[in-house]
Parts: sequence; structure tokens; C-alpha cells
Amino acid sequence: MSETYARQLAAEEASAVPFFIRFVRLVVWLFYAVALIKVVILLIAFTLQLLNASTSAEFTKWVYRSADSSMGPFRGIFPAVDVGEGSVLNASLLFAAAMYVILAILLDLVLRYLTARLVGRQRRISELRSAASDAAAREYAEAQRMALYEAARAGATMGADPTPSAAPVPVSTQPASAPSSPGPSVTNTPPPPPPPGTRR
Repeated sequence: MSETYARQLAAEEASAVPFFIRFVRLVVWLFYAVALIKVVILLIAFTLQLLNASTSAEFTKWVYRSADSSMGPFRGIFPAVDVGEGSVLNASLLFAAAMYVILAILLDLVLRYLTARLVGRQRRISELRSAASDAAAREYAEAQRMALYEAARAGATMGADPTPSAAPVPVSTQPASAPSSPGPSVTNTPPPPPPPGTRR
């Protein structure tokens, strides 16, 4: 079981999906930041034109140049309306800013989706790592239990079947004083006394 989790964990960690998600997130972040900057510049340009800001100021020149480069396909959609005293109501700037806001919202949704995918991937890796560790601990405990069980069975078997060296030695029924080889028996009885009248 632990090997299965280990293989799944190795496959998840070796996958290129997390790297791809991080790369796409970085790209989306860049586009998101650029879109917001363009929206701010377009709104500032709209306000400066409406308030008839001096075109000789360096800041005004920079804003108008930046807004002109950001207009792109939105340039000339609506005619600029002169509202008097040099003030201009340029609806094209507002429309372009609205489009960039919509693009920023879409990019934010994409960023949230990619972030959720990446977090889910990391959570899955963490769960697999935890499951592999738990499975390895359970297998180790099971192996220890089986080893103790086998040791107990081996001890019980040895106690029930004694070894041949512990068998009783049969006792011989032959007396200890019996000679080891056959032959006439020798006794210690004294010889009979000589008849009377005989000399020794």
C-alpha cells in the first residue's frame, strides 16, 4: 500500500503541470498589471482633456502619449465632443478604459482559477505524502506484530517437543558386582580343616 502511495506521490511531484500553472499565473499577472495601468492612464487622459489641461506640461504630454498607444483598436470609435473653453469629451477613452476593465476582470477570474488549481495540486501532494507515511507506519506495525506472533509460535513448539538429549537413559537390570566376562566364580570362603592326627 505504501509503495502505491509513494508511486502516486512521485508521479505528482514529477509532473510538469505545477510548473505550467505557475508560468501561466505569472503571465496572467503581467497582463493583469498592464491592463490596470492602461485603465488608469486612459482615465487620467480623459480627465485632462475634459478639464482642458495645458498641453505644454510634460506630465500631460506623457499621459497623452501613453493613452494614444493604449487606444489601439478603440481609437475613433466615438467622436470627440468639444464642450467649450477647450474642454473635450472623448468617449473613446472611456470605452477603451471600460474594455480594459472587462479584460482585467477576466484575467482576475483566470488567475483565481489557476491559483485554485495550484493549491489543489499542492493539497493533493500533501495528502499523498501523509497517506504514504501512514501506510508505511501501518505496514511496519503489522510486520512487528507478525514477527512477535511467529516468535511465540516457535517458543510454544519448542516447549511441546523435547530434544533427544533430554530423553531418560534406561537403567540396566544387571547387578553392579556381576563380572563383565563369563568364567568360574571366585569366593573368599576358607579351606576345610585337616583331619585329626595329620601334621601340617
